[in-house]
Amino acid sequence: MNFIAEMNAFIQWLESESLSANAQLLWFKLFNLNNRCAWKEWMQVDNLRMIGFIKASSQGTMIRARDQLIEAGLLEYRKGKKGVPGSYKLIPPSTLLSSNSL
Repeated sequence: MNFIAEMNAFIQWLESESLSANAQLLWFKLFNLNNRCAWKEWMQVDNLRMIGFIKASSQGTMIRARDQLIEAGLLEYRKGKKGVPGSYKLIPPSTLLSSNSL
């Protein structure tokens, strides 16, 4: 993934789509984390860390932000199990632009 190209694509995508501030911040945090993980296809992140990413007051706030990203097609999620965090796959925003711009 190209960091600058995907960051610009996300910002361009936001010009015609809407996401809550929490969902936008969560996307930026996950995008940055994935960059630091050398662009893994799937990465594991526990809920407490996700809550901390957006300074959410509750787990429900984080889950709503995550669900918005999933509904928007920017994120895939695999639920974890006890002792194993959930897994996340970022969908490059550039792929959403190319499919919507025609």
